[in-house]
Amino acid sequence: SLATEPSYSLHLDVKRAPVQEFISGVLPFRSTVTGFLNGVVDLSGPGLPGPEATESLVGSLSGTVEEGKFLPSTTLAKVTGALGLSAGESEVAFHKLTHSIRIAGGRMVLDGIRCDLGSDLAEMTGAVGLDHTLDLSLLIRMAPSRVKGGGALAEIARYARDEQGRVPIELKIGGTDKAPTVSLKPGKAMEIAGKQLQQRLGSELTKRLAGSKPDSARTDSTAADPAPLSDAAVRRC
Repeated sequence: SLATEPSYSLHLDVKRAPVQEFISGVLPFRSTVTGFLNGVVDLSGPGLPGPEATESLVGSLSGTVEEGKFLPSTTLAKVTGALGLSAGESEVAFHKLTHSIRIAGGRMVLDGIRCDLGSDLAEMTGAVGLDHTLDLSLLIRMAPSRVKGGGALAEIARYARDEQGRVPIELKIGGTDKAPTVSLKPGKAMEIAGKQLQQRLGSELTKRLAGSKPDSARTDSTAADPAPLSDAAVRRC
């Protein structure tokens, strides 16, 4: 009954829709991303579609956002600060962002978001709540030229490079969107660094072993064979 108990089930095939206008019309989440949305949107819940939806909202969004930017925010400022980037980078542009998102239980769950950030690459998983809480994992694969100075990032850059030469930096984002916390997680970098160190050590050991032989393998051509025992010696034994 539309008058007493309205509900809806909404399916949209989206082509080049402005992200912020679209999100503000159908979801209770604020978008800090600009660009043009392409993909599939499925939503259902009580009431009517709109930003007043509550924890009863369920659905999914998948597709891409093209020619967009991450707008200035407290969270973005914390992330760029943790990465040692210049304070002037108040917004970050990307060419294409691929997303797979679920909405349930008052949370927007990011199953996977991937995008290019100029010479860097980014991946994000986790969740954003209707109560503004953040529980996100961000992996930035930075171009080596972007890691400057000393500190933890420089040490990571010395030992951890992926197959494309980028430096993997993993961050944990918590708190709320008004008061976010950002911390460095060394897991991915240590995993790659461990493999590279093993390869370096293995290569060094191989070179050393190739240049020498174990004592048991060496022979002395001047050593004479022992003389056989005489019959008398054998009888005495």
